[in-house]
Amino acid sequence: MKHKLFVYGTLKTNQPNTLLKWSCRYIGPEVIEGYKMLDMGAFPAIIPTKRRSDMVGGEVWEVSDGTLEVIDKLEGFFDEGNPRNLYNREEYETDVNGEVFVYVLNMEESNRFEYAVIEDGNWDGMMADNGGIL
Repeated sequence: MKHKLFVYGTLKTNQPNTLLKWSCRYIGPEVIEGYKMLDMGAFPAIIPTKRRSDMVGGEVWEVSDGTLEVIDKLEGFFDEGNPRNLYNREEYETDVNGEVFVYVLNMEESNRFEYAVIEDGNWDGMMADNGGIL
């Protein structure tokens, strides 16, 4: 089965973990509303704000079941509602690409530390040349 996945950090084009490495199909750019982006150091995260004025820019990719399982592991997603999740995989309805999956920081994790907000909602690839995690 194929899934649409919204990515906003190291999985984007020209980033160290780009989905191009896994022969995924690029669909196009996308912006999601109601989230703000946090700088976690080596990678970004997003958290919900429910304010339409808070936006995050990224890309939508088509991924297979197997690739989604690999990305789940990379993102620290074990299963829905698991308190050990670093990120939760949630569904989001976009204006352009319809329903997509998006990884959102587990709120318990976001409450543990103070993170800088990336005001423009775009990850600029601070780690684009390090070869990636995988």
